[in-house]
Amino acid sequence: MGYTKKKNNGMITKFSEAENIYIILLPIYNEANLLNDFLNLLESKLKNINFCFRIIFVNDGSTDNSEQIINNHNFNSKNITKEIIELNGNSGQQNAIRSGLNYVKNNYKNIYGVIVMDADGEDNPDALFELIEIKDYDVVFVTRGKREENNFF
Repeated sequence: MGYTKKKNNGMITKFSEAENIYIILLPIYNEANLLNDFLNLLESKLKNINFCFRIIFVNDGSTDNSEQIINNHNFNSKNITKEIIELNGNSGQQNAIRSGLNYVKNNYKNIYGVIVMDADGEDNPDALFELIEIKDYDVVFVTRGKREENNFF
């Protein structure tokens, strides 16, 4: 699946492209009712970690105002920037993740790693602390314990 455009809304200038960063890849599909709360929580966790983070939103053809919320959301922390990839229609979460990973592979060279998260509140941002401590692995697969629907919001 291709993407139509890339937006960064001038946010990339907060830190140098040459710095090593973590990419947090967030596939988005009609998440408007949860996005602001999730992004505020995510920032509250990331701002205290001594790394730079680029949040890459992969909009999988949302028909609600998810894109507007992402565009209007500004991270106040200097170690967090955002970028938006717009897919050509809805292709499903796994294809959105694949498109995002391909985009990162083709556009970023000096990164510590890519962390894929759901933006619906089911993936706990507290796990980020543990994930960035893991070294010397190409892939780390995280499994949840018991999944409870809508337990976060």
